[in-house]
Parts: sequence; C-alpha cells; structure tokens
Amino acid sequence: MKHFSSTLVLGVLLCLPVSVHAGQGLFAFGNVWFGAKEEIDKIQDIKGTEFQLSHKYTLYFFFAGVYLSDDGYVLQPKNSSGAYYPNSEESIKEIQRAGLLPSPLPDYSIPIWQYLFGYSLWIAIALVGGAPLAKYVLRRLSRKQFCQSCKLELTTRELEMRVCGSCNTKL
Repeated sequence: MKHFSSTLVLGVLLCLPVSVHAGQGLFAFGNVWFGAKEEIDKIQDIKGTEFQLSHKYTLYFFFAGVYLSDDGYVLQPKNSSGAYYPNSEESIKEIQRAGLLPSPLPDYSIPIWQYLFGYSLWIAIALVGGAPLAKYVLRRLSRKQFCQSCKLELTTRELEMRVCGSCNTKL
C-alpha cells in the first residue's frame, strides 16, 4: 500500500491521450477504444451473388473491454471490409427458400480471445481487487503472524514478549 498513490499517478499519466480519432484514442502505450467496435467474420460465400454470409459481434469499450454482444448473421458484399446488411429471421428464411443459403445455417463461434478482449476491464478489476485478498488469505492460511505497524513476520520470542523487535510496537 506504500506505493499505491505513486502507481496510481503513473497509471493516469500513461493514460493521457496523445491523439484521439473517432472513438479511438492513440495513447502513450497504444490504442485504446471508447464506445463500440464491430467485428465481422466471414462464414461462407453465397453462390451466384456478390455477397457472403458473415457473423457480426460488437465489442464495447471504456479504456478496456466492458461487454461483447453477439449480433448474429449478416450479409456482406464480398470485397467490402466494413459494410454489411443486417438480417432478420424472415429475410434469412426468404433467402433460404430462394436456395441461396443452406438450411440450417452453418454454425459459428466467437473466438475465446475475443471474449477475453471484450471483458478485459472486468478481468483487470478482478485481478487488481483480488490480489490483496489473495495475499491476505495466503497469510492466514500460512498461520504466520505479522506486525500491524511494519508488516514484518513475528518470531516466537516476539510473540511471547508481545513486542515487535523491528519497530518496538506492542502487540
């Protein structure tokens, strides 16, 4: 806890933006996103058309990943990286009746690393908040006793005399 405030100040300084562009900030340590970032993964080409069946999901950020939403199937022009047409169940059934899409639709999955990236803020909070708790639990499980003032381990003699040998605090 001695270095908490200096670590906090250093962390804030590292987060100061160098430049910010349309929901994405270039920070001292790299890119940090704010808001939503859409990702589209190709599943398969649709025969006889200039479209491909793709899967879309959205990552929401506030310095780090806050949430990930599965947006389902979309139609995307073959040579386009960001354009897409959202699909409803009715439009998918219509395209399937026309014989352009297979029935049932192929399965898709969001990669595990995207989930880790999408929920990275909560993972970081859990690690930062869990570290002191883990340290406390490990100390209690080791059955060692520590001085409340200097945080050093007490010897058997110090426990018998009820005085810390390092800082002379009464126990």
